[in-house]
Amino acid sequence: EMGIQEIWDTRRVERLCALMNVTTGEIASMMCVKHSDMEKYIKASKFPGPVCLLLTIIENYAVSPVIPDPVEGNIVFYQNGLQENT
Repeated sequence: EMGIQEIWDTRRVERLCALMNVTTGEIASMMCVKHSDMEKYIKASKFPGPVCLLLTIIENYAVSPVIPDPVEGNIVFYQNGLQENT
């Protein structure tokens, strides 16, 4: 099982942006995330829990009808309580 934060990395965000034909700045704006913060997350390839949740919602809405989820199995939101960066 993978947690929601483990499934989101820079490659997956860029894939989502490409499929939606938007920039990372535009997807950040959709989530009300500062562009500078999004750039930091992309550079580190690590995204906070709330951003991962929003990305998952956007992805499910925008692309799931045509492209299956590449992550198999259940997504675990909490393993042993809250994680530090959520």
